[in-house]
Amino acid sequence: MLPSWQAYSHLYYDEKLQEVVEEEWPAKREEILAHREEGGKDVKAPEVAPLWFRNKIAIRVFKDEMSEVKEIVEKYRQSRSGVVADEEVNGEVDEEEAKRIVKAKAYNK
Repeated sequence: MLPSWQAYSHLYYDEKLQEVVEEEWPAKREEILAHREEGGKDVKAPEVAPLWFRNKIAIRVFKDEMSEVKEIVEKYRQSRSGVVADEEVNGEVDEEEAKRIVKAKAYNK
């Protein structure tokens, strides 16, 4: 089963996380480059935020998320693990359809 923060990232990256990542990455990148210039470890600092940085943001933002969103995330996690009852997710569906179903059911409660 996906960790909660990872499921959150799957569901909300474009909507909630991407802007935060794009806003915070340039400062972190500069910090990495400055550390390298000071004789620190020769770490790559790509132009686009790497996965480790995006994950760090997802973990932080998810902790402060509203309980309604956390419920949606938990239902998505359950649907991905096969724990959700058959009547909740009918048959085989792809990942995008599973996201849509979980969001729709949560919003309609």
